[in-house]
Amino acid sequence: AADLRTCAKEAADLAARAGGAGREAASFAARAEGVEERLAALRSALEARASDSAGAIAQREKAERAGGSLAELSAARERATRLVEERADAAEERETLERAREAIPSLVADADGRDAEARSAEIALADSEARLEEADAALEDAQHADAVAAVAAGLSPGDPCPVCGSPLEAIPEAPGTEAIERARAQRAEAKLAVGSTRKAAEAAARAATRTRTAADRAAKEVEDETARLGKREQRVAGMEADLVASSFPDGMPADPVVDLDGRIERLTAL
Repeated sequence: AADLRTCAKEAADLAARAGGAGREAASFAARAEGVEERLAALRSALEARASDSAGAIAQREKAERAGGSLAELSAARERATRLVEERADAAEERETLERAREAIPSLVADADGRDAEARSAEIALADSEARLEEADAALEDAQHADAVAAVAAGLSPGDPCPVCGSPLEAIPEAPGTEAIERARAQRAEAKLAVGSTRKAAEAAARAATRTRTAADRAAKEVEDETARLGKREQRVAGMEADLVASSFPDGMPADPVVDLDGRIERLTAL
């Protein structure tokens, strides 16, 4: 009887342990089912992400084929920046050149005026030199007449000439001291006039040369700058053509840098 009771107790313990194991198995199965569900959700999320990533990659590749890769767009932006700077510098130089060109007629007119003044001064000098020659001749004539009168002093008409011996038809009259001094004063005045007009003529000639040289130099600088700027503008046009061919098949936008910045931003966001 004791053995039966012991067996019964052991059987009861075994049944209890079996029931606990069953409950543990059920709990484990429930947990395993939850893990499977979470794993399935994770797999679904990963697949969705992979699908989204593949779509983004495909979208980016399409955008790169249409508008260029990020590296290409960045390089194009650098070229566009240089183009914009070159454009601005060339435009500034063109404006400066046009101002210089507009000043040329005024410089030429000034030089023409100086040339006219120099010619007038030369004419005035020639006139004053002619008056000096006349004053020299008048003084010489007065002095000669005075000398002749001195030689013929005391003679009468019909007397032989002391110089040539021919009979004198008339006795020469002396012009007088006052006439000689007046002729001498006129000569001195004419000589001073020649000196002053010569200085004026020389100054006018220097001014004419200076202004003409300035006008010619300005015209030559404008000519040289026009040629140099023309080459620069050709270079800018070449830069623009290259940029259009590589990055703007539909034509150059008003601000290529801003346009490329927008394209880079949109491509980076993909």
